[in-house]
Amino acid sequence: MRNYLGCCLWAAVSLLLTACGDSGNTTTPTAAEPAPTRTQFTVSVDLPANMDTIAFQSNLLRPAYADAVRTLTEQNFTAVWLDDKGLIADTIEISQWSTTGDGIYTLEAGTRPRINAVLLLDVKGIPEITLGETLPEGLYITPLATERLSITLESSLAYFALAKRVAQIGNWGVFEDVFIEAPQGKVLFAYQDINTIATDIRDTLFPKLGLQGLTLKDLMQLSLVNTMIDGRIERFFTEQAATEADIQAILNDGYWQISTENSNAAVGIHADQTLYDGAETTVNEFRWNKDGNQAISLAEFFTYFSNSTSFSTDDIQLQVLTNEGWTGMFNYLKVVAITRQSAVLTDAALDKEDEAGIRLSAGVYPLEGKRIHDFLSSKDNHYITRYIKPDAQFSAGSSGFYFTWRPENETYLLCDNTNGQDECRISPYAQPDIDYVTLDEVITPLEDVGAEIDSVNGFKLSDNIVVELIDDGFFTVRYWSNIAADEWTIQSYGVWASTGAFGQQLIRFDIPDIIRQLSDNYQFNSQKLFLVADRDFVHIGEVLLDGEEFNFSGFDIDAKEQIFAATSRDNLPPFGNCGFGNTGNANSDLYLNAVTECGGDERLTTSALDNLLDRHWVQISPDGEISAQILRDNNQWEQYRHTELETGSRSWSLGDEGYLTLTPDTNENGNYNRWALTSRDYDQRLLAFKQYRHLETGSDAPLDAIDNVMVRYYAADQLASCAIADSGWDPDTTTPVTKQTLTDYTNAAANCKQIWFDRDPRFTETLLVGQTGERSDDKALTFANDSSRYLKLSDDFSGDFFLGRYIDSDGCGFNFEIKWRLEDDGTLYYEALDGSMNERLQITDTDGLRLAIKAFNHQTRWQTDEALAYSSNEGEIWSDIITLIDAADVPDVTPIEAPPAEETPASEGDGTSDDGTSESTPPVEEDTGPDAGTILNDGKTCAYLPETPAP
Repeated sequence: MRNYLGCCLWAAVSLLLTACGDSGNTTTPTAAEPAPTRTQFTVSVDLPANMDTIAFQSNLLRPAYADAVRTLTEQNFTAVWLDDKGLIADTIEISQWSTTGDGIYTLEAGTRPRINAVLLLDVKGIPEITLGETLPEGLYITPLATERLSITLESSLAYFALAKRVAQIGNWGVFEDVFIEAPQGKVLFAYQDINTIATDIRDTLFPKLGLQGLTLKDLMQLSLVNTMIDGRIERFFTEQAATEADIQAILNDGYWQISTENSNAAVGIHADQTLYDGAETTVNEFRWNKDGNQAISLAEFFTYFSNSTSFSTDDIQLQVLTNEGWTGMFNYLKVVAITRQSAVLTDAALDKEDEAGIRLSAGVYPLEGKRIHDFLSSKDNHYITRYIKPDAQFSAGSSGFYFTWRPENETYLLCDNTNGQDECRISPYAQPDIDYVTLDEVITPLEDVGAEIDSVNGFKLSDNIVVELIDDGFFTVRYWSNIAADEWTIQSYGVWASTGAFGQQLIRFDIPDIIRQLSDNYQFNSQKLFLVADRDFVHIGEVLLDGEEFNFSGFDIDAKEQIFAATSRDNLPPFGNCGFGNTGNANSDLYLNAVTECGGDERLTTSALDNLLDRHWVQISPDGEISAQILRDNNQWEQYRHTELETGSRSWSLGDEGYLTLTPDTNENGNYNRWALTSRDYDQRLLAFKQYRHLETGSDAPLDAIDNVMVRYYAADQLASCAIADSGWDPDTTTPVTKQTLTDYTNAAANCKQIWFDRDPRFTETLLVGQTGERSDDKALTFANDSSRYLKLSDDFSGDFFLGRYIDSDGCGFNFEIKWRLEDDGTLYYEALDGSMNERLQITDTDGLRLAIKAFNHQTRWQTDEALAYSSNEGEIWSDIITLIDAADVPDVTPIEAPPAEETPASEGDGTSDDGTSESTPPVEEDTGPDAGTILNDGKTCAYLPETPAP
């Protein structure tokens, strides 16, 4: 661990400055440099192309974090000194300014490389500064700490956070000796540390932010940005100030590492403990794999014992070059020697004799009173902070560890390329589908060197970097960078060497620091790389040098326990509508910001989406429109509107970022809806999405909008009627078992109603009759409990009512006219034209294809029957599931009429009345109730059907 604590020197220089009577505004801010020299600096300016003045883009594929800025002038740059308090002391003269036109600028400044010499850039004008003040927000910055450097967004955020921290504490802290003495080696190391912080900020912060349309000043005022960059600086200062620890005691007690994963494959939290008892190394792995709405609770996943756990070739993670050739590594370490100062470890697959050992030492620092978020600020574990309140702090007894490991010998690492795996193969940039086979193919003869990227025989180091090895007698390496879209330029040069190790022929080359800074997705820990031909292909790997330092962080048991005591899903925002970012003038970055702001701990992972396939995703709009989507496992999906399937060919896909893309017409792939799951309520089966709608208009300005969508999902057979307060039916008496009032019905319907976040399922005219005046889209209701019945509706209008018919094809059948209307609360009310009955239906729930209803039926005969004594507001409550069909599909039923009543003969007698006149005695009629098989008695058979004659 490098030591930046130069307290004695700092005290001496402070006395010297005081004796000189310095006023603070001086061009010589330190005693180490009374007369600044002049140095030529080459600066690459690589900034997000979608910030500030660049036009909006609608493409949701994330762009590179930087493109070269090629239009700057000398006036856009200013250089300043920062004093011992981090304030601007004076300006630094810039001379001999020039540009190559590809985002690379050369300037001469009146300083040698210093950590407190700062280059400022304003892309829109002249940088404005105030002597004696801190660095202003909104300017891009980098320290003039090396002769080849780059101004990037991440470098600006990192150095700004550093300068702010220096101004807050009033000194340069762990950088004090670098500030005072400015030895070139320490300045370069400090610059590399700042670049490491910048890379962490980029990898951790940028995926959570959209930059398009923002200025740098806007960005630096976001709480998320300030919290993260300040936290990363706090962690760095704390780790660098750690005191030497007893590594033997740490390993005996065990240290903890916390990591997280958040991808389409899995979402979860890991906590790993490493111990050494003097004889055996043990690694205990604990995990919380997010599943449903369960609370965060770590469970033991795997335990490794160095003396007994065995592995198979399936467990190989990496390969290392040894005397035996390429040997698989399992990424589980074991201690082979230990003292208080350091421990020697090697991989579980190796022995000490394999010369692939690692020497481990540690620093320790107290955590009490420090924010937990700050120490979970790496790209490997920052995801856990969403479960921890921002102001949560460590309490007494907690400690952190800053581990340093160094290879004992030069080590060559390669990915696992067994069984045909191709993760580290390289191929020509111009022919990415054809892999290199021999090392000679990678080297370009001088006469074949191309001037343009398409003619370059080079390979991609990352998405925006191509490496080209040239056989020119000087072993030249050209490093090309993608400066914007498909524009490539030579960014830097280096050298390569052909060498051998353990009997393997290798090509070695080093990645310049500037290339490491500009690489969008650099995949290695080291900047020293090699190529090797193995298993019929050329592969790329990295070299770990003897004595080269690598660092990682850990916690003691108290800190680990405090972290998880503060970790809970209860700290997430509550489920609900989130309108943040909704706009009709959208772009991809505004969408990302909206998703980030509205997001809980949900995302559409592959497994989560698998569990939602074949479900009905129901939406209800404010005006009552009911729609549903059903995703099928063949990447097709169905769209239902008002329960009716809409024709068309549709496709869906799940991207790596967890966005679900719904293409409504596969013949018009330019139009799509993109959904990001931001929250989920498992109890109510609710999904909240942030939606990006892209509609091509045939012009250069498509219609892009952001809004939020909430759906409720149902299994295909999940919709159920609600039987609360149902009356029941007595077929013998053809009456309800329980008499109910209209008030009882209103209360029961309200209790059954499934309203979620103001989404109220209800009848609407559009649902029932489609377009007014268009008879072809009229609908009818069918009933699950009586499939022979149809309530046929039309949009023919009479007075205050629409017209329709109530039809039954069972029993004697019936087919009578009704009139119907919709009431203000969405109730469907209808009555028979003859006044024999009326009924009310309310939708209580829907799965998007069918409707659950609660109904109230009143029949006039119950009211006129003196024995029943029903009032006009009393009747039967019942429930069912209904389906809408086209009215044209309802059968035309002709009811079977009752046969004419037979005359009853006159009774015997004298046929004379008391007054002597003749009379006939009328027949005695028996009150048998309604005819069997009619709606009035719900009969299932017809009493009038003629008997089938016997054969």
